[in-house]
Amino acid sequence: MAQPASTIFDAVVEFTDKNLNETAINYFHSRQWDDSVIAQWHLGFFPQNKNAELSSILAKHKFHKQELQDLYIMNKEGRTLFFNRVIFPIWNAHGKLIAITGRTLEKNVKPKYFNNAYDKGSTLYGLQFAIKEIRRTNIVYVFEGNADVIMAHAMGLKNVVGCCGTAFTKEHYTLLSRYTENICLVFDNDKGGRGALGTFNKRYDEFF
Repeated sequence: MAQPASTIFDAVVEFTDKNLNETAINYFHSRQWDDSVIAQWHLGFFPQNKNAELSSILAKHKFHKQELQDLYIMNKEGRTLFFNRVIFPIWNAHGKLIAITGRTLEKNVKPKYFNNAYDKGSTLYGLQFAIKEIRRTNIVYVFEGNADVIMAHAMGLKNVVGCCGTAFTKEHYTLLSRYTENICLVFDNDKGGRGALGTFNKRYDEFF
């Protein structure tokens, strides 16, 4: 019987938490994220030399190989696709793990970021941590990237979410409208950020 994806990701994030090493910790600290931030966001590390250990853990949970392939956790050869990357877990609005993002710390490794397949158009990073403050302040700030969201929360600005590097969608708007009518988009002043805002402006009439 297939296991819920959130259960699979629970097992994976427990593994990446356990394997958080000095290199990963130093990277997180370089972003000015202290140990409490690392713990809250379950920032972890996917080691290169423990593929067999992870495979054994997932096998004990009786996860099917095809499930792991479909979720891009393992390839057909049974190797992880996230090795040697720091890990950012992705939750939905209800606090259930639905994916992970891995960032390489090595130069000239492509892609820089790699994540499982999930519905970015209806997912807002950090929302489960931001809901209380959004309701209190009656405003939400929408950033592009995961790291920007973590930094904002670490600095005390907790009514911040991220649209996971994609355009702000009608689904995002509908989700945030449950908590506030005041939505402020704060995107980078680069090609990607301008493109995301441009997409929003073209679809503006769909939102209202």
